[in-house]
Amino acid sequence: MLELHGDFGIKMRSLSFSLLAAIVVFSSCGKQIEEPKDHKVYVISRTSGQPLSNVEMHLNGQFHSYTPLDGTAQETDLLRTDSLYPVDPEFQYTLIAEVENATSLSTTYWATKVATQEDSLAIAYLKDLQNTVGLLPTVPYGNLVSTYDQALAAIAFILAGEMQSAERIFDYFESIRETELESGPGGFYQFRSPLGVPSGRRWMGDNAWLLIALKNYPLSDKYTGLIASLEFWLMSLNDETDHGLWGGYEANGDTIHKITEGNIDAFAALEGYGIIHESILTHLEQEKWDAADGNFIAWPTNPPYKFALDCNTWGYCAFPNFDDAARASVSRYEVSVTSTETGEAIDGYCFDEDQDVLWFEGTAQVAVMHWVAGDREKAEAVLDELKKGWLTGPVGEGLPYTANQGTTYGSGNLWATANTEPCVSSTAWYLMASFRHNALFLGRNKPVPASDQFWAE
Repeated sequence: MLELHGDFGIKMRSLSFSLLAAIVVFSSCGKQIEEPKDHKVYVISRTSGQPLSNVEMHLNGQFHSYTPLDGTAQETDLLRTDSLYPVDPEFQYTLIAEVENATSLSTTYWATKVATQEDSLAIAYLKDLQNTVGLLPTVPYGNLVSTYDQALAAIAFILAGEMQSAERIFDYFESIRETELESGPGGFYQFRSPLGVPSGRRWMGDNAWLLIALKNYPLSDKYTGLIASLEFWLMSLNDETDHGLWGGYEANGDTIHKITEGNIDAFAALEGYGIIHESILTHLEQEKWDAADGNFIAWPTNPPYKFALDCNTWGYCAFPNFDDAARASVSRYEVSVTSTETGEAIDGYCFDEDQDVLWFEGTAQVAVMHWVAGDREKAEAVLDELKKGWLTGPVGEGLPYTANQGTTYGSGNLWATANTEPCVSSTAWYLMASFRHNALFLGRNKPVPASDQFWAE
């Protein structure tokens, strides 16, 4: 064995160490170390095109988090090889885009709702109601057709992918656009017969909801003329002196006073944010806003019925940055009743503070409000209560207007079958809640200046 002595041995050992270090460095260069990346996942509803909150997210097979209100899940310091993806039994996910750069990885999914048994039965019920003209009576075999109900049914059909059924509704109104919407005082009538014979007043809120339905339709370019005419008529109701939109026209031609919920509807329905929206907000702030309560007022001159549930829920759903404390105030409408038809004890909400009846439509609106807030637990709890009220229709199932008899908003009595027959409005709102869909998202997306957001102060 060769032995190294003296300075020569020291030099050789130093050289060997240097060569070894060089080999290690060279080997490291051949294998690139992965840098942590910022990983974002976007989950978007395929039916509405809106972000989905409260979707369960998994990382490498383990629960990670729920998507927030903007539909994104974000995690820093993830390696590219880690997998963050949505898991929710109520939805199916289709990867539509994955973009990676040096510092981030962004993945976008379409989320398609998987219809529950209740969803399928509800859609079957609505489809069966639709007659040859394209209209849906409020209840099976009924003689009353509501424009508001048609708008809600169209939204429900769109969510379920029943586009032809939605188009039949829109096609009907397009067919009478010139003779009714653009004739006389303008606007579509609030009611008509199943064959389309109009009656009653021309109610602004119902026309606004029809416009909302059209703007929830992904192929709305097909109805540009109808949309333009509805917008023109709604804007023609503006009070340029004292602000806000008039409520439409009575059958005798008289102008209807300004309605809170109608102005909320129109704010969401009308495109963009401009002078007309400023007028609506000025009216609502000056005449229909309770700053102490943080909610809109339905009937300022009648204290027992000062507040109404739909003004509270729709306000929350239609305006950006609405104070979340408003959700707690719906407790003033809470009721627990026994369903006349099913015999089930159900917790829900009344129209107003007299708390004498459970209103299924309004209760479903509360569920939608909770989804807008990203409150999965409360939204699902309300949906569970709604399922206790299902009634069988000629085909499928639906929810009646109310669970029991009592009064409507105010002191007027409900009609005799309000609690015994499934109806369009409650069933459609249930579907919106089940699909986690806020039909008033157009309002929430408006670029309202912070100085105009009086509700957020």
